[in-house]
Amino acid sequence: MLLRSQKACRTNHKWVSSFTLVEIAIASALVLILFVGIYLTITQAFAITRASREDLRATQILLERMEGIRLYNWYQLTDSNWIPRQFQEYYYPVTNLGPPPGIVYYGEFIVTNAPFVTSYADEVRLVIVRLWWTNWVGGAPVVKMREMRTLVAKKGLQNYIYYN
Repeated sequence: MLLRSQKACRTNHKWVSSFTLVEIAIASALVLILFVGIYLTITQAFAITRASREDLRATQILLERMEGIRLYNWYQLTDSNWIPRQFQEYYYPVTNLGPPPGIVYYGEFIVTNAPFVTSYADEVRLVIVRLWWTNWVGGAPVVKMREMRTLVAKKGLQNYIYYN
C-alpha cells in the first residue's frame, strides 16, 4: 500500500534519479582510460627503475676498475700481459648458484699513450675503461655503452703504494 506522499515523490523524481545508457558508457570509458593510464604509469616507472639500476651497476664496475689502477705500479700498467684487457661482470655478482644471473657487462681495459705532445708525454699514459651491455626494451635489443678515462703518470700515486 502506497501513501499519497510517497507516490507524489516518486513521480516527481522519476526522470532525475535515473541515468541514460550514453552517460553510463561515457563514465565507463573514463574509468577505463583512468585505469589504463595508471597501469601504464606503473609499468613505465618499473622500466625507468630497471634502466637506472643497470646504469648504476655499470658505473660501479667502471669505478671499481678505475680504482684498481692505483694498485698497479708503472711497469705493471705498461706491460700488456699483466692486466687482462677484456673482462666480464654480471649484474648480480654475489650469486654463484648455477649460471650467472642478470645482465652480462662486457668491458675492455685500454692503456695507450697520452693524447698530447710535451716533454713528459712518454711518462704519462691514458687509461680507458669501456663497458657495454645489452638492454632489452620492448623485446628489441638496445646496446648501451659507458666509458671512463684517466691519465696516469710514471711518478704518480702508485709510488706511495709501491716504492720504486
